[in-house]
This record gives sequence, C-alpha cells and structure tokens, in this order.
Amino acid sequence: MRSLMTTHPEGRIEVRRAVESGNEVWVQNRYTCDALEMEAVVIYEIDPATDTILVGHYYSEEVDRGGPDINAWIEALM
Repeated sequence: MRSLMTTHPEGRIEVRRAVESGNEVWVQNRYTCDALEMEAVVIYEIDPATDTILVGHYYSEEVDRGGPDINAWIEALM
C-alpha cells in the first residue's frame, strides 16, 4: 500500500464497505487516480481485550474495465 501511494500520490481511497464479525473487521476499498484503479479487501483480526489490531490480511487487484461483459461471462460458465 505504501508503494502504491508513493507511486501514485494523487490517488484517492474510498471505503466501500466495512463489516465487523466477532473479532474480525473486513474493509473493502477502492484506490483511484488518473492512471490506476484498484479494489482491495483488508481483513483485520482485533484483540477484544485491548481493541487493537493483531494482524491484517491485504488482498488487492487492479480493476480491468476492458474485459468481457460480466453477464455474458457468467452465462458462458453455465
């Protein structure tokens, strides 16, 4: 994430969803700038005794707007 923000400092982060379940917090976010669009999910494990983050798992991928139509793609799978 640090590398992404250093390479594209003009970017903007938008939190799209956040869900708390037990001692986990899931956050879906989008990072956009003129040259790039990324979607990410971060899963945090929280220590309930101290309310601090124990560990975080970060998953991200560049958004591909030039791919096939999603509806046609799903239909082809069936």
